[in-house]
Amino acid sequence: MKRIAILIAVLCVFVGFGISNGFAQGKTRANPTWATLDQRATKEIKHGGIYSRRWGAASPKLKAIVTQMILMKFGHGYIGQKALCYAQRESGLNPLALSSTNDHHVFQLNWSAHHNTFDYARLDEPDVGYGIIAGWRLSKGGRDFSAWAGGSHSCP
Repeated sequence: MKRIAILIAVLCVFVGFGISNGFAQGKTRANPTWATLDQRATKEIKHGGIYSRRWGAASPKLKAIVTQMILMKFGHGYIGQKALCYAQRESGLNPLALSSTNDHHVFQLNWSAHHNTFDYARLDEPDVGYGIIAGWRLSKGGRDFSAWAGGSHSCP
């Protein structure tokens, strides 16, 4: 009888734990989609997530979203880390960054070199998803980072 009481008590604890964490209700935490992250970035920007057009002048929350989006597009391995390194070096993860040489967005896409390739009005909105996709296209899907070669800080 004592064993049954202990077994019932242990079972109640596990069931209670499962319900409180959503497991018993079939709830799981899914990774956000590209569209969800882009919406979160837009919302953060509308709520003051960008402080200026200078390097790194974005909120920590926006930088975290941009990081997630870069890794989602380029992958979480070596290529994704390299792309993230270039984005950090170029803009400090600020999607509205603008350099003195007219380089725009997270990957600092140069207007004079690429104004016929990308929509700079969208880059200056800033459209976070579009800017990351533009960097991905310029890198030929993460196979060629020569556009970002050089600089004072190299990326592995």
